[in-house]
Amino acid sequence: MTHRPIYPLLLLLAAGCSGHGKPNPSAGSGVQLTPAASPSTFWTALVNATESGGTLVKSGGQPNLADAGAHSLQSILSGDGDFELTATDPQPFRFVGLGHPHDDLSSSAIDFAFRLQAGRADIYQAGAWQADNTVLAGDQLRIAVSSGVVSFYKNGALLYTSTTPPSYPLVAYAVLIDPGATVSGAQMSSASAPGADFVSNLAATSSSGGTGATVTWSTAVPADGQVEYGPTNAYGAWSVYAASPCLDHSIALDGLLPGTSYHYRVRSEDAGGNAVLSADAVFTTGGATTAIGNHHRFCGWLMATGYVSIDQDPYYADFVAHADDFDAVHPVWYTITSPTTYKSDFGEGAPQVLAHTTAGGQRTLLIPTLTATGGSEPGWVSQMIHDPSLRAQHEAAVVNLVTSKNYDGIDLDYEHLADSDRDAFSTFAEELAPKLHAAGKTLSFAVGALTSSKFGFWDYDRLSAAADQLHVMGYDYHGIGSPHPGPVAPLGWIEQVIGYIQTIGGGTRASKFILGLPNYGVAAPENSSVGYWCQSLDCMNTVGGNYDVTTDHMNSCSLTNGVPTAAGRAPNVAAMSQGHLYFDDIASHEEKVIAAAQAGLGGITYWTIGGEPDRPGPLTWFQMVRSHFPK
Repeated sequence: MTHRPIYPLLLLLAAGCSGHGKPNPSAGSGVQLTPAASPSTFWTALVNATESGGTLVKSGGQPNLADAGAHSLQSILSGDGDFELTATDPQPFRFVGLGHPHDDLSSSAIDFAFRLQAGRADIYQAGAWQADNTVLAGDQLRIAVSSGVVSFYKNGALLYTSTTPPSYPLVAYAVLIDPGATVSGAQMSSASAPGADFVSNLAATSSSGGTGATVTWSTAVPADGQVEYGPTNAYGAWSVYAASPCLDHSIALDGLLPGTSYHYRVRSEDAGGNAVLSADAVFTTGGATTAIGNHHRFCGWLMATGYVSIDQDPYYADFVAHADDFDAVHPVWYTITSPTTYKSDFGEGAPQVLAHTTAGGQRTLLIPTLTATGGSEPGWVSQMIHDPSLRAQHEAAVVNLVTSKNYDGIDLDYEHLADSDRDAFSTFAEELAPKLHAAGKTLSFAVGALTSSKFGFWDYDRLSAAADQLHVMGYDYHGIGSPHPGPVAPLGWIEQVIGYIQTIGGGTRASKFILGLPNYGVAAPENSSVGYWCQSLDCMNTVGGNYDVTTDHMNSCSLTNGVPTAAGRAPNVAAMSQGHLYFDDIASHEEKVIAAAQAGLGGITYWTIGGEPDRPGPLTWFQMVRSHFPK
């Protein structure tokens, strides 16, 4: 029997009526998977696209690029059949038609296609123009195969008859180019397709250790078998090929991650060349990885000044002086340079940091921060999280960084993404966390301080379920670029943020949230944009002991949007050369630390280590934090 391939082709091993083998490493083996969506009724292997109500739409990727699409679950295995769709919007650019099985988004790989754009639905074969055709919204387009001849129709009228014979099996393909491009009303019929019960009793059973699974199914007639699985219903990996025809099939997968969900489907072909792909299904491996303990009761971000050599840097010296006070440290050592790459920043691998953390046999965890906060970086992150292939490469790079350097984990500070990136960003976290956990490493995120789920791409619920810690950036209520000066972290706002955190996971995940404090102040003339900042100790040394600790600014602050927000203790001095200066001292920080402790938050972090406030006493700043969050 000749086995018709479905691409990409992998090395296949004959294994009788059952098979056992590891995933294809190049196809993203062992990845963590998103929860199963409702199975598609027509389209599968969606890339940068979603399907709802029978309409496929480009929802990700880049404008004007052929980087989105899907193919049909059904196929015309041999003989006669047709594929039709409704041109609901004739303007966006896309290709849709029938082709032999392939694994790319090139329009030239579609054997028989309509090219829709700007009111046209021209006829193409293998990427080459064949005939002109106009189209209006609501027109029915059909590609039919009859007695080995392919013909194109519009509203039942013949448009074009091809002289190129079809190469079976034929699968429907859509390549979506313009943002929002759609394919609606897609249907396929085939006179030769096996019945719906050709494949039955599909099931998957996890191994006891959770690193493998056995997929079983039955076919109506003797057939071969193979399992396709991967990060979503785009799959990406194949099992070994069980060549010997049989009725009851069993193929083992190994190299999986414990406690994760996997999409899968099976392919079987009988002696007559009739092949069927089953509908998408999902299994979850057992033996979830033991959760890594929360050691983040007190941590901080460490960033070099950049003004002196790293061995002379004052902030690094401050860390060394207080290293044993910290449970973890997050040196800002890496920045992304593309959707899949990163670079080392100044200070990376500083000997004094290594010597005073777990790298040097000490108790303080070393968990560097990888940033994407400005310039092209947020755009690279957005591109990455919407593309399963780029996402897998990015995740692999992060895991490799952490494991090759033997760090205790990684902290990701990805900012300035659009609200529309929310779901994709959460999926990224859900995929990356178990990969790190499998290596015994932690994952934390720096997240914005939110008071509800209405805005922001940080989904507190999904992120806190996946990651070990969320470092809540509880500052910049007034910060650089604000329209006027004011408290950097007003107590009432912090209390609102904490109140929202207490609702996450039904109130069970507060301990995963670490409150971030501002170790700096800001200043500007009244009603002027903020452009000046100073580290807390520098602010205090500038004003000496002469400063106010109350303000009525929050009573009229335009940033509250009418929500009553108390300032709390708010050290400030109005008559500075830089304008009105607001900063924090030990007592104003303590108000926020107490609020976090009483609400059951996991701990305290701050931006950044070095130049912490030194008054008022009697406790030092470090003693104050530890009095509420002891080791």
